[in-house]
Amino acid sequence: MKKILNPFVWFRSIMKIFGYSRCILAVKNSTLEFDRSRTIGKVFNTYIYFEKILWKERVTHAGQKIVQVDGFIDIDFLSFDEVYKKILKSIKIIAHFNVSADRTVKLNYMGIETTNINGETIKYDIHEHEMMLCMQDIYDNKPIR
Repeated sequence: MKKILNPFVWFRSIMKIFGYSRCILAVKNSTLEFDRSRTIGKVFNTYIYFEKILWKERVTHAGQKIVQVDGFIDIDFLSFDEVYKKILKSIKIIAHFNVSADRTVKLNYMGIETTNINGETIKYDIHEHEMMLCMQDIYDNKPIR
C-alpha cells in the first residue's frame, strides 16, 4: 500500500528544507513601526551592503521563538582605510526578532560580529536605543552608523 503525504505536510517539509519556517515567514512579512510600507524581509533582502543573508529560527529554553537574521557586509563596499580591509575577513550584522504565539514580531537584539584573517572573532552588542537607528540605516540603504 502506498502512502500519500498530506499536501500541507509536504509543503511544510519543503519550506523547512529551504529555511522558510512559519516564524521566519512571519518576520519576513512583518513591518516595523517607523515604516509600515516595506516588510522586514524585503528590506533585508535589498540592502545594498549585504552580500549574503541567512535566516535562522531557534527556540529558547523558555520556549520563546527567535528568528535570527545574519547579514554579511560586503567589505569592498565600505569606506574603511585599506589597512582594515586587508585584515578583516568578514563583518556580520545580527538581528534577533521575537515571534509571539499570535505571530507578532519584535526586534529584541542587534549586534555586529567581525572576523579577522586569522579567524579571530569579536562581537559587539548594539545598545537598545541605537537598534532602531541601525534598522533605519538598513531601511534607507545607508551604511550602518
